[in-house]
Amino acid sequence: MKKVGLHIRLEDRISEVIEKADNLNLPTFQSFLVNNSGKYIKLTEEDARNFVKLRKKYNNIFLHSSFWINLASNRSYNLRLIKKELELAKKLKFTHMIIHPGSAKEHESKEHGIDLLAKRLNKILKEEKDITILLENTAHGKATIGNDLLDFEKIQNKVDHQLKYCLDTAHAYAYGYDIKKPTGLEDFLNLVETIIGIKNVELIHLNDTTEALGSKHDRHSVPGEGKLGIRTLKNILEHPKLNKIDAVLELPPKASDEQEVKAVNIFNQG
Repeated sequence: MKKVGLHIRLEDRISEVIEKADNLNLPTFQSFLVNNSGKYIKLTEEDARNFVKLRKKYNNIFLHSSFWINLASNRSYNLRLIKKELELAKKLKFTHMIIHPGSAKEHESKEHGIDLLAKRLNKILKEEKDITILLENTAHGKATIGNDLLDFEKIQNKVDHQLKYCLDTAHAYAYGYDIKKPTGLEDFLNLVETIIGIKNVELIHLNDTTEALGSKHDRHSVPGEGKLGIRTLKNILEHPKLNKIDAVLELPPKASDEQEVKAVNIFNQG
């Protein structure tokens, strides 16, 4: 049976994240470099050493970039922040970094935002060889890049390197892909295969959502308490096209430790 990992919230020390993953017997995990207060951690050498030591037990581990980073924005601080996070990620031996494609709200059109995003991705991918960048599909409408899977085709056509991806089930459903229906899931996966290639998907965010189909709102729920439900999430996790891909649960920020443990056990203990 395939097991899922968990997005583990950061509090004081990054080594606490991997200690929790170890205690939960997770196959993989994901975290941020910012804590619940929205501040970057103060990474000490001792904390980094402890993390890297425990990290040897894992194959792939995932760092999610900060939500405020927008590589489609003209503002230069976005590049500074992503470079800062990439350096910390490499120091801690993360294998992957997940990035939201960003928003083109500063531009005349989404296409102009995609142009700038692609330019910056070309620069990052040329320089970064020790970590894999994953672009994640998004839920919001309007100027958000990556809500429509066709956006990724446009980005790939402007990028010199093969892009890799993270698929978020809550985002897909909230944007309008009806993955709750078996036929809708097959249609979505066929679209994924045609546009980006399932072989290029290296992580699944196995998330439930409080939001209705096509709502364009990004709100996760505890698995089983949302619109998708446990059966749909298990069908996705165990789908023959997806069952070799790493998956993590991302519970709402206010979810308790008990809710996290229960959610993990639903998928990892049958």
